[in-house]
Amino acid sequence: MTDVQLAQCKTCLNRKKGTLDPLDICNIRGFQPKDDEACPYFEQDKQVVPETHNKLLYLKPNDKRAKYAIIAILVVSFFAIINVLSSYMQYRLLIDLKNGVYVSDELLTSNDSREQITSIFYLISYIISGVFFILWFRRAYYNLDIRTDNCEYSEGWAAGCWFVPIICLVRPYKIMLELDNDTTDLLEKATKKEINTNATLIGIWWTMWIVITFLGNTVFKVFLRGETVNHYINITILELITSFLILVLGMVTIFMVKNYADKEAALVAEEQKMPEPQPENLTQ
Repeated sequence: MTDVQLAQCKTCLNRKKGTLDPLDICNIRGFQPKDDEACPYFEQDKQVVPETHNKLLYLKPNDKRAKYAIIAILVVSFFAIINVLSSYMQYRLLIDLKNGVYVSDELLTSNDSREQITSIFYLISYIISGVFFILWFRRAYYNLDIRTDNCEYSEGWAAGCWFVPIICLVRPYKIMLELDNDTTDLLEKATKKEINTNATLIGIWWTMWIVITFLGNTVFKVFLRGETVNHYINITILELITSFLILVLGMVTIFMVKNYADKEAALVAEEQKMPEPQPENLTQ
């Protein structure tokens, strides 16, 4: 591989982050470059980013993804409210049972059916909202990497970090903090104005996420311990608290996403005022 080709590879988003070894530089694609051999992806792959002053050509719109993420989180919040009401109704029913009040089998069956249906709808909406949020999260990190070429992690980690044990407890928070801090810095430089960061809001968001995750695991463990009335009362109380916190977390997350989306939109507006960069021949 020539020095010219290696210099081009250093700016390619296909390369593995953190290594510039010619034998490993394109291992994501499985392509092993050889001496004096041209890379086919420079001409075909739109992910290749050439010189610094042309990088803005490779930014991707993220406003719709932010909008869809907010709508999906609103839906989850709606079902969280339904879960709060349903759990409270179940709690009152269990208290009656504990106090010796007669409760018909039909009422018990109706309660179980309601709880199952609300849980299923909540779970589906939760998964969908998670997909939309991660799509927005990853696109935001991709755009930041294009602008700065100095992100701490690769774009793929913005999605993958949510699914890796231990790492999922810290890295999403660090990436969100990096997104907000770096985008705020870029916007301040572009507008010559002081812009507030959202470090406190992001800290609250992530603390609530960890607490809710812990409560969810606790509910599952308590559920497996027995079948007494007191046992189900404890589960219901935990479910009530968890659903309420999820509702609050949803509002915090919506505010965080909207705030960052506004910053990203403002930065795009400032970038559009700059002279439009011209694409270069990626194969030269």
